[in-house]
Amino acid sequence: MSSDDSFIKRIQKIDNELDAIKVEISALKQRQDALLHERRQIFYNGNAPYVVKHQWDNENRQCRFYIKADGQQQEIVTSHITKSDPPEYVLRKVPERYLYDFLSEWQTAYEEKMAERAERDTRFERKINQMKRRMSVFDMTDEEMRIWKKMLNVLAMYYHPDNIRTGSEQMMKYVNKLKEMFDL
Repeated sequence: MSSDDSFIKRIQKIDNELDAIKVEISALKQRQDALLHERRQIFYNGNAPYVVKHQWDNENRQCRFYIKADGQQQEIVTSHITKSDPPEYVLRKVPERYLYDFLSEWQTAYEEKMAERAERDTRFERKINQMKRRMSVFDMTDEEMRIWKKMLNVLAMYYHPDNIRTGSEQMMKYVNKLKEMFDL
């Protein structure tokens, strides 16, 4: 057996083990999500002495998480919701006692954000389709073309997926469709 064969077999063995770990992590994540959902159902159907809630700050596009107990609110953390799982720096701010409640509430907030984003994308798509119907001929002056180009660049910056606050891959696709329409 040559050293190349040995090298390839070692790499394949490691790759196979990494693939198995990935599958196991995925299965564990699915089980964790199911347990958190079940816990949330039990928690909200009973008389819990406290509850972890969230509230949207639409001005800053952030979500505030707090503990509500005995009519009082104690803030845990305020954060942007960009992924289905909170980042480590946010988790470090959550008291251990409330961790699983917080994770459930984070998931609820994330689902709300995704639903809102899908609705916004749908509204934008309808507007683009209306615009296409109204603008069957593109006889524009150079000045009008410059204005459209500026507007589309602003939209591109606003909806670019790298923009944490307002980025949306779906919306960026629509902006790119508009650019194609105007041959920009």
